[in-house]
Amino acid sequence: MIERARLVPSSGNVNVLAVATALAFLAACSSETAETPERNASIPLIWQTSPLTDRVNDFALLDADPLQMAVAYENRTTELRDTDGLLSGQAAPIALDLLGTGQRVDVDGTELDLFPGVRTQSGDLAVIAMAEGLVAPFDISVDMPIDPNIEGFCASPSDAPGSLFRIAYWSGAAPGRLVLGKLRLEGDQISYAETGERLMDRYITACALNGTSVAVAGAFGLVIADGDEQSTLVEVPNMATALTLVNADDKPLTAVAVLMDRELWAADAEGRSTSISLEPAISFGVPSRIGNLTALSNGNMAALPRGFVAMQAQTGDGEPRVLFIDLGQVLDAVASGPSAED
Repeated sequence: MIERARLVPSSGNVNVLAVATALAFLAACSSETAETPERNASIPLIWQTSPLTDRVNDFALLDADPLQMAVAYENRTTELRDTDGLLSGQAAPIALDLLGTGQRVDVDGTELDLFPGVRTQSGDLAVIAMAEGLVAPFDISVDMPIDPNIEGFCASPSDAPGSLFRIAYWSGAAPGRLVLGKLRLEGDQISYAETGERLMDRYITACALNGTSVAVAGAFGLVIADGDEQSTLVEVPNMATALTLVNADDKPLTAVAVLMDRELWAADAEGRSTSISLEPAISFGVPSRIGNLTALSNGNMAALPRGFVAMQAQTGDGEPRVLFIDLGQVLDAVASGPSAED
């Protein structure tokens, strides 16, 4: 399962001029630097949801069948929808800036759909829960030893015993420190435990988790790290504002990014990269703005057996929707280029 994050919208402007400076190496890990020629791939849009309720802060997918989306809105509500965009119950008055990939868990014989998130005002962690028979989702506070004042966040489901989610975040006080942790279910309480950190020489703008792997983007470029193995530092042509990480069986670890809320770009752990131009579908055009994105490689959508990339976007008619492209085409486009060693 893949998850991503971006800067909280209220955190202020990012110094874009920093992208033009020399890339810095990680302070805490050994990295290879990959400089690749600019390439471009054209990939058609496949599907879009019906219009969403309001302007979107973030959205996330449930890593289960059937697929469900949690959507957090600027109007301080959160709701669940299917991949057509149809409502699953009612909206709840839960104000969130960020959401992470969900998963379905069994709690004392009751199946709960859980999504980790970050509250709008306090900047602390919460978990959104939904169960069959409920009218609307509800939120669960997370027991944390400190107030993290989270600026950016990413999460992925965890299969470790007693662990619900792996999470990572950075704060305004330490914009170059990615804090790694996990959320645990203990009785009817959800608690947080820190598990490590990654220190960057410059500030972070996006991160993504997938299993034990992590991708981090910022003024230093893009770092893709496969667990504790050696990481790869890739030059990025512009500032990454959102990021997702894909671990497909037949391809290297691959990150897909949104650059400056408008462009798609992808790179893999072997240093190959490509920009992505979206082609219009038969019945709708390309978006004018792209917000967050996420990806699934498990083929839960029958029309896209190699998985998909879903992106929250503003379309030409000004309405917020979620758009889908074929993940397999993205992976093929990246892998077709020369690696850093070629």
